[in-house]
Amino acid sequence: MVPFESILLTMSEQNEGYINRLQASLDDTALVSSRWLRAHGYSTSLVARYVASGWLVSPARGVYLRKGGRLHWQGVVRSLQVREGLSLYVGGRFALAWHGHEHTICVWVRRPR
Repeated sequence: MVPFESILLTMSEQNEGYINRLQASLDDTALVSSRWLRAHGYSTSLVARYVASGWLVSPARGVYLRKGGRLHWQGVVRSLQVREGLSLYVGGRFALAWHGHEHTICVWVRRPR
């Protein structure tokens, strides 16, 4: 039989497990939304505590980044694709420039008279 004391975890120990799990799942450029956090068991008050203690940074309302993380467009796109399940792709002139093919686009510039 397991002693009752070993089954109970303090709130601090539970929250410590949550932050460790979250930090392990976030790389330096990954973002998480408040919707994703709620779906994975992080209450609004717990997220607010993480922001207040400096574990998370909120670059925009409802979006979070780990402390010391870097906000890059690739991380934003990847987070929207993977964590939010959106079919989002980089396209157009930006995608061509990203792959080094911007020179293939003919841009007509109207000259002033």
